[in-house]
Amino acid sequence: AGWPEKEVRHSVDDTRGYGYTTALLGGLPLLLALFIGAPLIAGDRENGTVQLVTTQSVTRRQWLIAKLGLAYTLALVSGLVLSAVFTWWWEPHRSFFLSQWIEGPVFDNTGPVLPAMLLFMTAAGITIGALVRRVLPAMVVTFLFTVMAGFVWDEFRVRLGSTQMFTYPKDTELPARFAESYE
Repeated sequence: AGWPEKEVRHSVDDTRGYGYTTALLGGLPLLLALFIGAPLIAGDRENGTVQLVTTQSVTRRQWLIAKLGLAYTLALVSGLVLSAVFTWWWEPHRSFFLSQWIEGPVFDNTGPVLPAMLLFMTAAGITIGALVRRVLPAMVVTFLFTVMAGFVWDEFRVRLGSTQMFTYPKDTELPARFAESYE
């Protein structure tokens, strides 16, 4: 009963679209930290706009809340939307890709990880910009921090999930409970 099973042949080597998509999503925290986070406060301090703002009817607290709120809202909303779209796109095709869920690109772009990474890197860029007080040096320091944080995250992520090993005879098919389980 039912439809006959159809063997799906998908070239795993032809996943350029997947590679480009994950690379773009993986670079988004760097871009937000570099071009939104770092210059947000540093630009106003370098140009002297902070003194102008304090002479207006808007208090410093309101000005800071508005600037931070806009940056964090942009990071959070874009992260949530892009993560949901990527998860929706990846979920039906997950068995076609060689990488496991906990390995890099998939884990970093699904669920709450992408929005959290965007918020963290944007906050890091804002903090570095506020401390350095000049736009270009703040962007350089933010770039270096983001790259180093990426390396640390790659090492830490591997230790999040517990790996399991199973053995079976080499000349047989995968056991039934592992046939579709890659995560």
